[in-house]
Amino acid sequence: MLQPNLSLSAWAKAHETDLGVAEAILTLADSEADAERIWHAPTSYELTAIQKRLQHYVPTTQGTSPQWGQGTTLDGMIGMHEGNATRARTLALLLLKWEEHREQLDALETDIQGIVLSLKRTQVVGNVRATYSAGRKRYDYETALRGHDITDDSMQAHTTITTTVDWRALCKHLEIAQGTIPCEQSAPSVTIKKIT
Repeated sequence: MLQPNLSLSAWAKAHETDLGVAEAILTLADSEADAERIWHAPTSYELTAIQKRLQHYVPTTQGTSPQWGQGTTLDGMIGMHEGNATRARTLALLLLKWEEHREQLDALETDIQGIVLSLKRTQVVGNVRATYSAGRKRYDYETALRGHDITDDSMQAHTTITTTVDWRALCKHLEIAQGTIPCEQSAPSVTIKKIT
């Protein structure tokens, strides 16, 4: 908590707020600069902490020490001194915070995927599963058959009425080695989800 240099009542007066809000913010702050940052751009954690403290705040007339009990809510604090402008600012800050957290989570997911891809195994820790997939192969049987003598009987035996050729079956029929068949493979991937 921020202490000696700044009086609680002076800070509350300078910011046109009540002692409860000032106390909640100054309790979270490490310095005057941090108190200003919290006042202008609180994190979602800080907003929640302020709200919890204000739910139990009751102002007192004895000095500047607050007493805690039923009292002001965060919505009340927001509406009390700046109205809709503060709500808009708070919403904007929360949306920016969401974006920041989303970027952090995306980066974390990328890190997890990299490790799981290197391990080449699904990993489960607690309620989270990172599922490894080696990717799906897609063989090009038609290309594999180019340059091979294919009789009309063989072609006809593996051709459907819609003139779709089962190139895979034809390769098997002609005993084309699997290793000689050109193929494409999708990139390995990892999915992360909470297990319920």
